[in-house]
Amino acid sequence: MKTIATVVAFLIFGSSAHSLEVHEVERVVGVLEQLAEDLGGLSYDGEATADWFENDALGERRIEAAGFDLAGWREAADSTMRAFYATLSETEIEEAFAAIPDFEDRQDLTDSQKQALAESVAEQRATIEAWRAEGAANAALVQPFSKRVRAALDME
Repeated sequence: MKTIATVVAFLIFGSSAHSLEVHEVERVVGVLEQLAEDLGGLSYDGEATADWFENDALGERRIEAAGFDLAGWREAADSTMRAFYATLSETEIEEAFAAIPDFEDRQDLTDSQKQALAESVAEQRATIEAWRAEGAANAALVQPFSKRVRAALDME
């Protein structure tokens, strides 16, 4: 079933993936490292790259110094991040979701709240699977940088 979801996500999202070049990945990862120092550990979601650009524009302007405008940054950084997620093993994904506290047995939550939390976790999982499918074409290019991305995302 997971394979079907990944294939469907690839068919939906895969065609829009930006084909990365190593010099772009080097620049993106270098900026991510600097932003992590400036902003603290980064976290990625669908809007993170625009937020990072906006926050950076108020300070050091590292993204612009690396040669990116907003559109170019979003394209290169989103493609790099999605390729990074594609480098993660299924075991790592499972472990990350297993670390989410079990809320099913909590007495302080209503059934409606538990349902909402379960839906949110399922949505996050589907989003990550979509990113992985979209980034698969660039995963080998990003793999050598994965340790640095992990550090910027405070995943180590």
